[in-house]
Amino acid sequence: MNYRINKIRNIMFILLIVFALSNMTACQKANNKVPDIVVSKPSTTRDAFHEKTQSENNFDWNNGVKTKDILDYLNVPIEERKKEMESISSIFDKGHTIYFKTKNGNHKASISDKRAETVNHYGRALDRRYTYIHGFLFYDTIENREINVTNIVDLKDYETDHVNVLEVDYCQNKVLISCHSKNANKDMTTWGAYLETAFPTYLLFDLQDYSYEFIKLSKIVYDKNNADTSADAILIDSDKILISYKDRKVSKCKAIIYDLSIKKVIEEYELDWNFKIAHRIADCVVSPDGKYLLYHESGQTPVELFLYDIEKRKEYNVVDYETEREEIYTFYNWDSENIFFYGTYSAAARECIVYMRKLAEVQ
Repeated sequence: MNYRINKIRNIMFILLIVFALSNMTACQKANNKVPDIVVSKPSTTRDAFHEKTQSENNFDWNNGVKTKDILDYLNVPIEERKKEMESISSIFDKGHTIYFKTKNGNHKASISDKRAETVNHYGRALDRRYTYIHGFLFYDTIENREINVTNIVDLKDYETDHVNVLEVDYCQNKVLISCHSKNANKDMTTWGAYLETAFPTYLLFDLQDYSYEFIKLSKIVYDKNNADTSADAILIDSDKILISYKDRKVSKCKAIIYDLSIKKVIEEYELDWNFKIAHRIADCVVSPDGKYLLYHESGQTPVELFLYDIEKRKEYNVVDYETEREEIYTFYNWDSENIFFYGTYSAAARECIVYMRKLAEVQ
């Protein structure tokens, strides 16, 4: 009998100990809460990243995405942000790769995983590889180095010291740079100054192999019998330029396609006098397939963005200031053969919006 009583007591004692220990463990968990574990995603290689970017993100680029919303999504602190007009310089991979600037530096961000890395360059993206910084300075993102044209080309006869922004066209590794003579308003005769301004000189420079040549329009299309004419050139292929030859007296313009490889005019046609491309335009970027041009008006305060179909010879207005929103462009770049990105700032709404456009939507 006593044996059974002792056995029951021992069992009850063991149960009491287990109960007490369980209560102590519960109290410790309540008093020492373990934080959630944050697992950082491993960095991806370029190839793996580009595979990932094929999926769609949450932004509706076709209808426009506010720059503020992009910076909010990337968790960029308010105090580190630049003005919205200066924040984003280019967008690639259907909106998955964004280059932007803050007060602390230049960055490349992946929308798909919100990861950003610091980069050494910021400027107008010519394509995925080359960026135009300012003056005669470019950046090669693959070689990760600057390309200073003034260290390669003898430009002693042209303005290089106090030049921040030049008119730079781009196509397949080559840039066409409008050069400004130092002597245009100094030592030249009136006629010489006229030639330099009405028929300017351009530098065609290869960003890949550093080869170059000067192109003087006065040697190609100048008519000494007509003082009412002038000309400008834009790069439309790696070895071709489109010269807009204007006769102000009759308000007519002729498009002249000049092949630099054979030094000959290969095509001529009438260009609509009302087209912006018929007059002085700037920063023309050729589409990857060589069929379309993106550019803006030349001048101190260019505001509108245009698209030109080389084959159909038609011009389209992409960003039009003459609207209720009073929009001006902030950046533009090709993403593929038929897709480009651009940013706008609305003076009326005081906001920046980024768009993705397919060529079919513009035409």
